[in-house]
Amino acid sequence: MRSEWLRSRISRTGICTIAAIVIMLLMSCPVFADETASDEPAAPEESLLPAAVAESYGNLSTVSIIGNITIPTDQIRDAITLRPGIELTDEVIQQGANEIFAMGYFQSVVPSLSEFLGGVRLTYRVEELPPYRGMIFEGNTIYSSSELEALVSLEKGVAINRNELDTAFQSIVDKYGEDGYIVGLGLGDPAITDDGFLSVVLEEGRVGSIYVTGFQKTKEEVIWREIKTKPGDLFNARKLQEDARRIYNLRIFEDVTIIPKIREDSTDVDVTFEVMEQKTAYFNGALSWSSAEGVGLELKLADDNFLGRAYKAHVSVELSGKGRYYELAYGAPRLGNTDFSLETSLYDTYRERESQSVPYVEKRKGGTFGLGKWLDLYTSMFGKLTIEDTRNEWTGAVPPGVTVGGRKHSISVDVVRDTRDDFFNPTSGGEISGGVEYAGGLLGGDFNFSKYHFAVSRLVSVGPTQVAGARLLVGMSSGDLPSQELFRVGGTNTLRGYSENEFSGDKMVVLNVEYRFDLADKLQGVVFVDAGNAFSKGVPMSLDGLKLSYGVGVRFTLVPGFMLRLDYGFTQGGGRLHFSMGNLF
Repeated sequence: MRSEWLRSRISRTGICTIAAIVIMLLMSCPVFADETASDEPAAPEESLLPAAVAESYGNLSTVSIIGNITIPTDQIRDAITLRPGIELTDEVIQQGANEIFAMGYFQSVVPSLSEFLGGVRLTYRVEELPPYRGMIFEGNTIYSSSELEALVSLEKGVAINRNELDTAFQSIVDKYGEDGYIVGLGLGDPAITDDGFLSVVLEEGRVGSIYVTGFQKTKEEVIWREIKTKPGDLFNARKLQEDARRIYNLRIFEDVTIIPKIREDSTDVDVTFEVMEQKTAYFNGALSWSSAEGVGLELKLADDNFLGRAYKAHVSVELSGKGRYYELAYGAPRLGNTDFSLETSLYDTYRERESQSVPYVEKRKGGTFGLGKWLDLYTSMFGKLTIEDTRNEWTGAVPPGVTVGGRKHSISVDVVRDTRDDFFNPTSGGEISGGVEYAGGLLGGDFNFSKYHFAVSRLVSVGPTQVAGARLLVGMSSGDLPSQELFRVGGTNTLRGYSENEFSGDKMVVLNVEYRFDLADKLQGVVFVDAGNAFSKGVPMSLDGLKLSYGVGVRFTLVPGFMLRLDYGFTQGGGRLHFSMGNLF
């Protein structure tokens, strides 16, 4: 999601505003003017200024300053670099006048020459700008007049300093810009009020028209409902970026760009949200093999922008030599006109398992109903109700720790904060999530337990084409977990190099470390190290109990938002190939 151009455009707007202020500010009189324009009495010495311009007027004896009221003479003299003995020419005289004028306190500086002690006296008659008493602001609604005047460092009772006033106006523009606003500044008419205050008129920028472009499959109203800014609102870059982030959070666009256009006749800004759709219909596959289960295949057909309304629908099938899994799921980013999202699913699974080498079959059927809500642009909360029926079947000896099964009624709450710069191929930022699932009690069902999980990941750009990252997963529980609720570790998304769900227990920990680097356009290489395990009840979590693996992989970006992941993990017992979609984190 890009907003850098917007920020740079706003900055340029502020600079142009200041330039306009300088031009408007107390129109300056000529620096080099005829002495007769003054009402001051003529100097008693005979004037040496000839009717025609001379190349030299003689050597400088002294410099005099007249006309100043609030600015000390010594301060003016210190600003002049001319020294006695220097040969006076038009260029030298102009240099001194420019140095005085550059102090910023004067609206005119007029030179004259006269004889003095065998040389030439150079006199500069100055006309100060009006003394500063304070500012009266008009048109400000975001900040109070006292807040704005606090940004002004002009000394009261002293002639207005044009340079410091420029700085003060820039400070006001910067104040607006820091909070995402834009403003135009100008002097009132008159610039100085009858009681001597400087009149400043502010024109706070507002949003003109809003446009949305770039969409094809997506229904236009899906984008509009995420835009909270309305025409006529005060222009605020931060709020517009929030609107863009809300659009991006739908996860159906590769990019969302804000394009502002300032109107020529005002500070109003027309805003265009330009979206770039990505491929949202995809096929996800994971292929694995183990001597225990043979070939395993996971297939998922999904569309995250179903019917062009950002609905999420998918059908998943997992097949292996010892199991199968079917799921049908549907989700909507908005539930009616509310800010809640909806996710539902139905699933049916069959799995051949073992407990201490005693085989059994686990059959699970159930469904979920969940509601989510964005707490802010980066943080979401999701609550889910699960109703599930599990039946465990075996012949012969009873598998240790396995019951015949039963019904689970549970409710879970998860909170996720995701600050990654890209959902599909992130290079910076991270994700923190935590949640709890509670089963039984007032909810009924045959099981009473609680499960807790926490995850944190972080990515750092090492160079323009390299990314380092790490992820930590932790799971804990209380109560008696039935066998089907145990934490499981191993395989494509946890501990590569091991078979899927090879380790199980009532607690678990997994650490993944990756280093990603570009090999070619749309081709990325990866080296990784994984560590983790699931620990049985009564067995403490320890570093000695962690299983280790390492490996290499590649990522193929077929189209934006559609990445194939191929990893090969090595362990002490051999190695395993894993095939899936998207980055691990």
